Amino acid sequence: MSLFFSADHHFGHKRILELDDRPFSSIEENDETLISNWNKCVGPNDEVWYLGDFSFRDATDYLKRLNGRIHLVRGNHDDKIRRDGFVSIQEAAYLRRGDLKIYLSHYACRVWRNSHWSWHLYAHSHGSLPPIGLSMDVGVKAVAELFKPEGQATRPTDYRPISLTEVSNFMRERKCHDEK
Repeated sequence: MSLFFSADHHFGHKRILELDDRPFSSIEENDETLISNWNKCVGPNDEVWYLGDFSFRDATDYLKRLNGRIHLVRGNHDDKIRRDGFVSIQEAAYLRRGDLKIYLSHYACRVWRNSHWSWHLYAHSHGSLPPIGLSMDVGVKAVAELFKPEGQATRPTDYRPISLTEVSNFMRERKCHDEK
């Protein structure tokens, strides 16, 4: 079982194409590509922590098509989402994996519990808010920007969940830069 993080898909939200400058010609193409990208990364038994702004429509149809056991940390557009299909729903979460501690929230924090050594994963800012310390935006726009080839536009395939291993590599790189 692998662990993944994601956020800010905004399934069914036509204006997100313009607001995020996404490389899709329609919301249907956006939704289908994001579902396909998700299922290429995430297996049926994998765990996903989704940090808000899942869908502007009924989430049930989308959830049925996505692999993994999905936990929702609510975002500002998730008020109408019901429990159906999610393993859990909460406003924020504190995840532990061995010695690793991760604070999960839709909103970025500049400080958080144990921020001098624990991680903070967030969304909401769509890649516009730079990370501070051991924090990271895991929204699909931010992840797409992180993995796009240098000097090129984001590709449809870059909009996907990010694995714990990839987050760990990012945090290790951040820590190295912060220590210089």
